[in-house]
Amino acid sequence: MRRLQLGLVAFAVPMLALSLVLVGCGKPSEETGTPAPGGGGGKESKKAGASAKELVPVKGEYKGTLKGKITLKGSPPNLEQLTAALKTAMEMNQDKAHCLKGRPEEVSEQEYKIGANKGVGNVFVWIEPAEANEYFTVDEKLISEAKKPVVIDQPHCAFLPHCVGIFAQYQDPKSKTKKLVPTGQGLIFKNSAAMTHNTNYDGGVANGKNNQPIKPGNDFPIKGLKPSKQPISIKCNIHGWMSGYAWPFEHPYFAVSLDHDPGKDVKDKDYFLKKDDPQYGTYEIKNVPQGAKVRVIAWHEKAGYLAGTKGKEVDLVAGKDVDFELEVK
Repeated sequence: MRRLQLGLVAFAVPMLALSLVLVGCGKPSEETGTPAPGGGGGKESKKAGASAKELVPVKGEYKGTLKGKITLKGSPPNLEQLTAALKTAMEMNQDKAHCLKGRPEEVSEQEYKIGANKGVGNVFVWIEPAEANEYFTVDEKLISEAKKPVVIDQPHCAFLPHCVGIFAQYQDPKSKTKKLVPTGQGLIFKNSAAMTHNTNYDGGVANGKNNQPIKPGNDFPIKGLKPSKQPISIKCNIHGWMSGYAWPFEHPYFAVSLDHDPGKDVKDKDYFLKKDDPQYGTYEIKNVPQGAKVRVIAWHEKAGYLAGTKGKEVDLVAGKDVDFELEVK
């Protein structure tokens, strides 16, 4: 009997020690500041986590204008070689006669549009709040203007514009949590060419896929687009070299660096900027919250993010440009 008692004592001692260790391990997360998911620590971090879920508007005077330029860094790609390959593809296509009638900008390579000043066109640029629990407010006038759809035309064998942004939704200012309201702005693929095109788009998880033939003079509207972390890629299977991008956002504070005059119709003779135009590769975003701290992000279809996925954190000060460099990959 004595041996049995001694055995029980011997077993109980290490178990007691283990239980004390386990109790001790649980205290730091509540009392000594072990970081909780999402940052912070201790009991205060739990409160902070709860308040972080409540969205607050980015403060600032929404009358500012953000400008900048995308500049090529290093050597450009072999544009002549890329254009020669594109023209060869056109020559082999059944619609070559009409495709080759396009302007020089339509029958040259589409991925890199570079001006004489090394400015790079077709780069998406937008702003995001500096803090995760912030959102941008939007003036009613801008919401009303978003009722007008964004149009991509195909007058010959290129998507024009090559890249477009869409103000798809915005944060409900009456809600303290994430609640996006549709603006009603949609995307229309137009075919003003003399032959049939097809529009094959891939919007990922947010916006799905579709593939529709578009006869001459017809169009293909898309509604109900949602903001996405990736652009909608666009192509034409009939003319395999054709490509384009459309990116839906949850605010109107975005732009695409210029290779054309956004105030012109795609059929205008002076629609495309001349290579020596000082505006080539520049961008402008109006009505930004002047005085606020934001992140400015830029993305190109071949080079990807020009300053990482978080972009550049800046204070929106009047007269302060935010420029980016693009390096060919």
